[in-house]
Amino acid sequence: MRSVVLVAGRWSLVAGRWPLAAGRWLLAAGRWPLAAGRWLVAGSALVSRHPPAMPFVRCPTPADAQTALDRVVQAQGDALFLFFGSEDPVTGASWCPDCVTADPVLRATINATAPRLSVHECPVGLRSVWKGNMAHPYRVHPAFHLARIPTLIRFERGIDIGRLVEASCADPAAVRAFLG
Repeated sequence: MRSVVLVAGRWSLVAGRWPLAAGRWLLAAGRWPLAAGRWLVAGSALVSRHPPAMPFVRCPTPADAQTALDRVVQAQGDALFLFFGSEDPVTGASWCPDCVTADPVLRATINATAPRLSVHECPVGLRSVWKGNMAHPYRVHPAFHLARIPTLIRFERGIDIGRLVEASCADPAAVRAFLG
């Protein structure tokens, strides 16, 4: 049995079983990758111990976050909303030190613990827009009511069931417990 697989940017004709990514294996006999998560099947099985990770979707404005929230609530879906300080145009890093510390922890833990949850990234803006601005759209938003960042809000069946704030977002055990 033979299959075609894209390996290191090149198509190869192979047979047998080979690893694709963390915990995923392609069993030979005619499977061809078409696009992310889609396969042309001609006889074997794609075996996965882990479901595919959901994307982190950027909601650049409060209006975009509201649209995403409306979809989650209407579908009675499950989702995460992550609020953080926007990237500084000079350095490319968030102006918020807690956000810089929490970002890799959140991404790794969410992908490992709750890969099927969609994550909506919602930047609050530059420091001058967020700090001390009690009229900021996310501070006065009826569903979000943000006081500090980073904040991770979890929705289940369209309902806010809890949130992690500031240092808790940088604690892998706290994030795992929150998602578990």
